[in-house]
Amino acid sequence: YVAQFMHITDKGNTTDYRTSYAEWYEKEFRHARNLHPEIRGEQNVFRYLPLQDGMVLRLFGDESLEKVKMVCLAAKTVHTPLTISLDKDNVLLSDISPLCTQVKTENVEEFCKSIKKYERVRTISAFVPDVVFEAAAAVDKYIEQAPPVSNGRIELARYIQEQSISNEYHRYGSQIEVPPVE
Repeated sequence: YVAQFMHITDKGNTTDYRTSYAEWYEKEFRHARNLHPEIRGEQNVFRYLPLQDGMVLRLFGDESLEKVKMVCLAAKTVHTPLTISLDKDNVLLSDISPLCTQVKTENVEEFCKSIKKYERVRTISAFVPDVVFEAAAAVDKYIEQAPPVSNGRIELARYIQEQSISNEYHRYGSQIEVPPVE
């Protein structure tokens, strides 16, 4: 049995990812909100947070510079620290250094040993060695394996985590001051 995954793609899409990422970050991901303000005495806050332990983008050699730029901009937009990992002979090495402050040249074996340091693993390559999936599974890490898309609502969700907080602001039936949503 071979698992088939359906990836969302930019086929036929002319959206400028720079504009879309900024718009969707402001519209959807930047601000916390009370999901049910009509409930008295309770606050249900929903927000998105950057990945504290960061994300690693592993390059395997078949990626385009433009796709790498998209990943770098998405991570930067949502304030998730990004490290790019690639072999020292990767043709993109000199081009990506200005894009990301954290660039590590390491072989696949060294990369597999470092996976546990990151909250998520991102790859845009169609050819990921099985050893990478095995290393990620051994330390319970998720690998996002899909080309980046220009729609910010879809792409930015890959670089953040959701948080829901329920806050009761009443005591013995009397409501107290409602805290701000932040």
